[in-house]
Amino acid sequence: MAEDYEIQVFDELPPAPPRQSKLVEVMDQVKELPHGKPVLIKRFDSAQKATGTANHLKIRWGNKPDAYGFKFLTRRIDDSHHGLFVIYEPDKIVDGAAAEVDKKFEEHRAKAAESQKARSVKQAEAKAEAKQARARNRQSA
Repeated sequence: MAEDYEIQVFDELPPAPPRQSKLVEVMDQVKELPHGKPVLIKRFDSAQKATGTANHLKIRWGNKPDAYGFKFLTRRIDDSHHGLFVIYEPDKIVDGAAAEVDKKFEEHRAKAAESQKARSVKQAEAKAEAKQARARNRQSA
């Protein structure tokens, strides 16, 4: 199957479209369901994966329902699966709490980006050092 190519010159690169997590769509769907009831949003084969995802969602949407109305919980749902549940309680939302969560989330993202950059620099340094060591070994052989 032939691929179609398009050649077009731009003055500058167009901005990337905003990425939206599938979980954002899920949260929007949860808002339409009966409020105050636990809703299973994902089934996992390990408690670690369920807890990790719940922790990620708590960073994004808040640890308590006062920011966006979401409360995240994990529970064993059968012998081999753990579930990630969300309870939506819009009546518990407090004015200003969402702004605080958003601020903490942006700080978290900035710190994560900084850590990633530091890891990349360390990896590049280690790679360069290994290359130099191989070159020295070749010379001495």
